[in-house]
Amino acid sequence: RYLAPVILAYAVSYLAADLTRFWLTKRGSWNFSSLFDDLGFWIVYNMTNDLLLLAGSILKIVKLYFDSDEKGFLSQSEHCLTGVAVTMAIMKLLYWCQLSPWLGPLAISIRRVFKDVLMVATAYLIFLVAFTMGIH
Repeated sequence: RYLAPVILAYAVSYLAADLTRFWLTKRGSWNFSSLFDDLGFWIVYNMTNDLLLLAGSILKIVKLYFDSDEKGFLSQSEHCLTGVAVTMAIMKLLYWCQLSPWLGPLAISIRRVFKDVLMVATAYLIFLVAFTMGIH
């Protein structure tokens, strides 16, 4: 019950730190085409992770105080957003594990496995959509 506000404060503080880091590294004039050049991959990755964790913890607080249904849409959305945020955090740890002489080869292998899983999932979705359209 008390963990959700702590996670919310954690997500807000890291989001503020990422926005501050982006604002300090911004160069030149502010236009939309230079925005993608100024934003690095890890800044976007961290902001996305922080926003997902923020949204998940807000939904958790709303669910705790206003909606007690464990099988409802609010609960499922909260679990989904928090799960994606935690998975992104673990994937970032795998990136840093590549620097270790013992964990580096394992992290590279796990990254290749994730790449293969994503390729199979993409093929599955293509076939799912194709057969759904064909049956419909």
